[in-house]
Amino acid sequence: MSVESLRVKQKSLRSSFTMCCTSIEEALKKDTTLTDLYALQRQIMDKFTRLDTVQEHILELLLSDDLVSSEYEEDFTKAEKYRDKMNELSAELEYAVNQRLNKPQSEAGISHNNTRKFKLPKLELTKFNGDPKDFLNFWSQFQSE
Repeated sequence: MSVESLRVKQKSLRSSFTMCCTSIEEALKKDTTLTDLYALQRQIMDKFTRLDTVQEHILELLLSDDLVSSEYEEDFTKAEKYRDKMNELSAELEYAVNQRLNKPQSEAGISHNNTRKFKLPKLELTKFNGDPKDFLNFWSQFQSE
């Protein structure tokens, strides 16, 4: 394949990778399920692997031509930015997955948006006035029924 045809493929893959990064960043801001996080992790790994393969082919072709060494450096620098972004998002996804896995079971089943409110009668406790005759009435209000 020629460098130009690989560059067209690279451009499409970079665009796809960037869209995937955007969707991951949005998902990390929300309370995303574990299944969705795993799916996003697979998607970005797949997109990066394909992008990296094309990138390697381009770099090999550029290295074989002595006249384009400056083009090689420029392309390599761009590829490293995508690699860094991939590593950053992978770490964030891994952290989010671990956070979801380590969430206590009592919190996992409760949605904070659907809290119930109950109206309970107010308990009024009588105060002990110091008179020994009233102590039994005072103390009986603390016995369990």
